[in-house]
Amino acid sequence: MTYYIPIGEFPLEIEPYINLMSIAGYTREEDSSLADFLLLTGGDDIGIQTVRDDYEFYCYHKYQELGKPIIGICRGLQLMIYLNESGNTLIEHIPDYTQQIMHNTITGYWTGESSWHTTKNGLLVNSRHHQGVMISDVTQYEVIDVTSDGIVEAIERKETKEFAVQWHPENPEMNNTTAQEWFICKLQKILN
Repeated sequence: MTYYIPIGEFPLEIEPYINLMSIAGYTREEDSSLADFLLLTGGDDIGIQTVRDDYEFYCYHKYQELGKPIIGICRGLQLMIYLNESGNTLIEHIPDYTQQIMHNTITGYWTGESSWHTTKNGLLVNSRHHQGVMISDVTQYEVIDVTSDGIVEAIERKETKEFAVQWHPENPEMNNTTAQEWFICKLQKILN
């Protein structure tokens, strides 16, 4: 199977994603019309690069219309939630919500820097996001993993073959980890 990463005219480091997808057995396709599924990657917050936002919104809707699977990582999960959930479900900056959300990590209270935390599924994952979504705000997807404080870490919608994680399975520190293996297993299940 092949995947398409909508890179457009904005800078995006795609090599880690290519490596991850290669480990999983998938090949990058540069022509969006020929790819079997869409891969929405991490990057700047939604609203920062409107050209990127618009292109990814277009690709998401096009793949959904064609009934092709959609996979998201970090910003990709946030984009899927943004496009499908009603209301303002995206927490713009988790540290601003310290009274409501105690986003703890193994290295202490999360302040916006890269940290590690363990999810409800027991996965040790790398957390680099300052935005997030609370489990209570998700109605259009099945939440399949969260942190102890309710921040969504993984979602899926089997009927439309959509799957996304908030963390970064593509980063080198995740190679050969249980979390990366879990991601690849879920990815293969949703695509087959």
